[in-house]
Amino acid sequence: MISTVRRRSWASADDGVAMITVLGVMTVVTLLAVGAFTLSQQALFDAVRAEDESRAFRAASAGLDTVISTFDPEVLTYAPVGTPDGTATIVVNSTGGDAGEYEVISSGVGIDGSTETVVQRFYYINLWEMNFAGTGSQSLMSGSSGMNGSSNIWGPFYIKGDLAVEANMAIMEGPLFVKGGDIVTQSGASQIGTPSRHVRLYCDGENVDLTKGTVYVDGPLFSVPTIELPKMTDDDIRTAALIALGQSVDGRMSKVVDPASAPENLEILSWGSSTYKFFGETTSTVRPLGQGNTTLHLGSVANGGLGTFGAWGSVTTSASPIPSGGTSSVYSDAGSVNVYDDFAYWDNPPFTPLHEGEHWDILFISGTVFVDGPLIIDDHVMYIGNGTIVANGPVTLDGALRPYSHTEAPVDVNKVGEDRGWALGIVTPVDITMNASGANNGAEPIRDQPFDYAGAFYTDSTIFVTHPGTSMRGSILSNKMDFADPNTDLVTNPLLPTYLPESLPGGGEGIISLGLWSRQ
Repeated sequence: MISTVRRRSWASADDGVAMITVLGVMTVVTLLAVGAFTLSQQALFDAVRAEDESRAFRAASAGLDTVISTFDPEVLTYAPVGTPDGTATIVVNSTGGDAGEYEVISSGVGIDGSTETVVQRFYYINLWEMNFAGTGSQSLMSGSSGMNGSSNIWGPFYIKGDLAVEANMAIMEGPLFVKGGDIVTQSGASQIGTPSRHVRLYCDGENVDLTKGTVYVDGPLFSVPTIELPKMTDDDIRTAALIALGQSVDGRMSKVVDPASAPENLEILSWGSSTYKFFGETTSTVRPLGQGNTTLHLGSVANGGLGTFGAWGSVTTSASPIPSGGTSSVYSDAGSVNVYDDFAYWDNPPFTPLHEGEHWDILFISGTVFVDGPLIIDDHVMYIGNGTIVANGPVTLDGALRPYSHTEAPVDVNKVGEDRGWALGIVTPVDITMNASGANNGAEPIRDQPFDYAGAFYTDSTIFVTHPGTSMRGSILSNKMDFADPNTDLVTNPLLPTYLPESLPGGGEGIISLGLWSRQ
């Protein structure tokens, strides 16, 4: 029998062990609680810090978005951008010169004082400041019978696919973009740039071989913006048709200097038609894209053209005045100076020819003319005004086409048109064929020389240049350029975007192509 004393001793021992166990458990629980509290405090601190950093990042991103959505290359200074998360300070740098490459640095400060900085590189490109060939490896057809000889490229040029700089070919002014292809100088007579005028070169191809010829480039830079040719649609064709119909009956005649202030005009008196800027089977139906079958033929009646049509008052220029005329006397009064129908044509005017034996017609144009089918211009033409012919069929230009000038002296041949903002646009979803030639000479200053073609030309297909010695001033936007003979000049007009005609695909604001983005 166990004594009472021993039972009490064992009970006391059990009580001690229990006490130690309870104290141990309490210590562990306390440590766990303290640890959990510490971790939760750290997590809360990290969450607060992350939220603060997110505020600063969101503020910086808002500043970047402001620049990209409102960018104007003429305005590179931005006020701070305030948001509920904080404030962004913006710095914009031009990093590519005439290549249109920029860098925006947006530094955000959160409402708690935290900071974040984001940097975005981008290109701002106006398509109508360049010549563009954009489908792929065959976008520029050149070779032994192509764009070689004494061919010259002046101004921004964008090509998708390979570019071979061949014998006696010169690229004298950039930037030059070669996307998805190689660039190779193939002859000792090839030339890119000069010692005083380097060409900024962008090429992402695997083969850049500039070891032959004379080469002065900045680059090559391997980040090439991706630019797509604006595609024409059936809606674009219908829109152009509606614009032309509306302008045929707007009761306004055009004015050489400022069409917006043109006087009232009873257009039907000279035309006898309320649709004189629309050429199609019916005003209520436009044929599918590229399938129009109504031909507009500008030229002499003997060659199948319309001959002289429309009317105009006398036109003053810096060189020689153009007398009034046309098929109506509606503008023959003394007050009709520098005004004309929105669309009129003077076949074989009584002017002294620029070259002995040459025949130059005069085209008066403003706004949009729509042709539901092919466009043919069969003679040398000088144009007066600012407008676009949209053709829903192929375009054939058998003669030269450029702004009016009385002489071929450099001081006059381009200046008259530029001073008055004269520019002609030709738009078609199918081919353009240029059959005139003779003005190519490559002489400097090249922009003062006479050109076979001057204006803004768009084709969602191929532009064919069929004769040697052809020169073009302005911009060509095309899927493909096909030069059947050598000695071609492509020279941009830096002023063209400032008086670009309406109804041109890609007209208006420039295109932004985003490049490298980083967070600092």
